[in-house]
Amino acid sequence: MPGNKKAEPVVIPKARRTKDARTESATNRWAAILGCCVCVSLIVFIGVGVASVDADTRDRILRGEATVYDVFASWRETTQRWDGLWGNMTETEASKPVGVDPEMEPRDGDFAGTTVASAGHHASGRTPESWGIDRVDQHNLPLDGEYTSEFAGRGVHVFVLDTGVRSDHDEFGDRIETGANCLARRGYCVPDTNPNVDSWDRQGHGTHVACTVASTLYGVSDSVMVHPVKVLGDDGTGSVSQVIAGMEWVSQSVVSNAWQGKSVAVMSLGAEADATINAAAESLSDTGVSVVVAAGNNAADACRYSPSSAARDSDVISVGATDARDTLVDFSNYGPCVTVLAPGAAINSCDIAHMTSDTVMSGTSMAAPHVAGVVAQILERGLLQDKLLTPAEVKAELLDLATKGEAKLTAKAVASGTENVLLATPNAMVIDREMSMTIVSGASLICLVFSACSMCVCGGGGSKEKAAK
Repeated sequence: MPGNKKAEPVVIPKARRTKDARTESATNRWAAILGCCVCVSLIVFIGVGVASVDADTRDRILRGEATVYDVFASWRETTQRWDGLWGNMTETEASKPVGVDPEMEPRDGDFAGTTVASAGHHASGRTPESWGIDRVDQHNLPLDGEYTSEFAGRGVHVFVLDTGVRSDHDEFGDRIETGANCLARRGYCVPDTNPNVDSWDRQGHGTHVACTVASTLYGVSDSVMVHPVKVLGDDGTGSVSQVIAGMEWVSQSVVSNAWQGKSVAVMSLGAEADATINAAAESLSDTGVSVVVAAGNNAADACRYSPSSAARDSDVISVGATDARDTLVDFSNYGPCVTVLAPGAAINSCDIAHMTSDTVMSGTSMAAPHVAGVVAQILERGLLQDKLLTPAEVKAELLDLATKGEAKLTAKAVASGTENVLLATPNAMVIDREMSMTIVSGASLICLVFSACSMCVCGGGGSKEKAAK
């Protein structure tokens, strides 16, 4: 009908997005993107963290017994400790010399009675080629020509801070792990996985030390993993800053891989008493690394030198040297800063001339690795009992195992407070001296009778020959 209008459809206008709404939407988008980035970064961080640690630690993390955060928190704490130490070091102190003294490390020792009989057998079935390892598995003399070891340092990492190590020597097998060169950059160590540096030994000292710890024929513990840390140059010398950089690298390696209670650091080097070196050695020990150092070859009080003087009031272990007669050798330092005595005169071990060569050296530098090897055995025994021993516990157990009162000390050494304790392995035995004397006497009697009979026979034959003529 004309009077009726057709109803127009109601159009509902689209909601217009205000500027504030558009901004809020963009913000939400960016927040989502940022959140995704954070999640991905966190996943990558955790993945890299898990992948960067050793297999044992990775298993602990995956089992929920440890977290990546725990590992990195420990690493951060360690870094802050070392940063503080570096901050207090002066330029003069950083440049102070450290090293081995060639005059105190003769290659041709003149100590009698140091030859090891070839009849003995190592736990691995090998013949011991050094009287030193023959000595540490028994509490008293005479040497029995054998080396028997219940433990071999399995699962333990030994860091050798020295002139480097000839890593392709046959005695190490495949037990050389990542090391570092601390000479390339001052105050820093570069892992020897970097193609521009190496931890190779061109001097010989470090290889000799490492073999006494870890080799098959000459070593105390032939199953440890060896990490060469080159802190001394090819002339056997270095600086305080290089040695401390090496200790820091070891500390960070141990913490990042959760090797506390599985690690030993051996330093057969020395300098005049230095508070910074001592503090660094103590910091390394506080990290959870058992630190073994040479007492020094100055025929003087070990408290006048570093890092040996650190042993007096800390868990650092300082080692003096004895010969095959258990006599404190004339070059060895002594006094209250010496923790234990060990074989250090005319010690046969690896040489760098070629892959199978060996040589003889003398010094507290040779005594310290014997102790490092026994420390590795103590740590292995702890691991087998599901214990991660602290350096304090290791030092206490080392002294508990040691042979008491057998060393022959000079009057000066006794007066200065040198402890009469000789290194001994966890399974060291007591040699029956009376039985040994009985065997020797019996053998002598047999020889005497045989000689007498020979004389009679020879004499009778001569008479008959004369008579026949």
